[in-house]
Amino acid sequence: MRVMTATEVKNKLGDALSFPDDDSLLIKKNGKEAFMVFTVKMAKKLILTTYVHGGMSRSETMKLMGFDWYGDLLDALAAAKMNKPTLPENERAAMTSNAKNILGTR
Repeated sequence: MRVMTATEVKNKLGDALSFPDDDSLLIKKNGKEAFMVFTVKMAKKLILTTYVHGGMSRSETMKLMGFDWYGDLLDALAAAKMNKPTLPENERAAMTSNAKNILGTR
């Protein structure tokens, strides 16, 4: 990760934004961490990975990725060779049991 001050970024924007996909840029303002910049490829990978591992909801993921349609999210996951998230079997079984109790189908 490269680190630059906000003033350096302002004065050397082209250089600041020139880095490989596997790198990032931390921008400090007044000595404090203010922003982190990733390439689009890395940002999408981070967002999708967070979603797949349950750290972000589908609606949050779609908003950050700029998707209006769920199919676009599924396409992005397929392109990244990631599976859509699934609940662990015990949680799925508990949800099914609760739904049956509520619906009175037990």
